[in-house]
Amino acid sequence: MATLGPVRVQGTVMGAIGLEPLSGTAGPEDLADVCGWHPWAFGVPSALAVNSDWVAVFNREARALTAIVHFGPDDQVDLVLFQANETVRLTPTVWAALEGTGKALLCGVVRGGPTAEGMTAATAAGELYAVVADAHFSDRAAS
Repeated sequence: MATLGPVRVQGTVMGAIGLEPLSGTAGPEDLADVCGWHPWAFGVPSALAVNSDWVAVFNREARALTAIVHFGPDDQVDLVLFQANETVRLTPTVWAALEGTGKALLCGVVRGGPTAEGMTAATAAGELYAVVADAHFSDRAAS
């Protein structure tokens, strides 16, 4: 998991967070088939629409990502894509973009970590998927 910096989506600058697989079996096809995410080209302005069923949860005190969840039709969490076991701190520029828009671009899966080189290679291979999620902020102390 890494912050990629601010990106432009439909003319709005928002924070971007790159995902790497947490298990050896997770791959880009999972983000497409299971999660319904769409192909995305790193470094290219995007026309991705916001999908408010996806929520990235952030802790204000730690300025950190704590979870990524999906809400089903009954407004209940039906998928927890990420739950932080350790603090995933965000850069000041990404934090400012998240607070400013209330949206986060989530993208992946990039093997070896979401570096610029990895993101470019995943884009070239057609294996980079993304979603624009709502950003929710908690004031609870980080655990």
